Amino acid sequence: MIAGALGGYVATWPMSRWMEWLDEAKVERPESTLPPRTITMEALTAPAEGPVPESVAQPTTLTAHYGYGMATGCIYPLLVLPKRGMVEAAISGAGYGLTVWVASYCGLLPAVGSSARASNRSARVNGIMISAHLIWGLGLGVTSHLLAGECCDHEARLRGKADFTPG
Repeated sequence: MIAGALGGYVATWPMSRWMEWLDEAKVERPESTLPPRTITMEALTAPAEGPVPESVAQPTTLTAHYGYGMATGCIYPLLVLPKRGMVEAAISGAGYGLTVWVASYCGLLPAVGSSARASNRSARVNGIMISAHLIWGLGLGVTSHLLAGECCDHEARLRGKADFTPG
């Protein structure tokens, strides 16, 4: 689970950069902001008694997005069988990333009444989010694979098995 959490955290960085690069939305046009911001603002606005200052909204969005990446990353090693190589890890991670998008944007968000759900978004925004989740999943799969290999390698060295090869 630790490899998955760290993999989810690490993979959230390129995912976020990709989303920002593809998105042309500005804060002045909140109807076109990306879903992580919308989700965070909905969560912050409910208990707040007025507009949420940017000094709170921005760091909270980042914290929530990285936290969700870590939380969903924790689940990955529990659901995916250990892979033999890097390519298999990348492919399974990308598939898991798509699964997370479907579960979140077509399941969880509609269930809680969020306006960030896929059915409320344009094809362009859904395309950005799907591609971002593919990137996240790929990063998760590769990073988790590398971290799990390092853990196995370290444990083998501790047991004195120098010829141990993970995978």
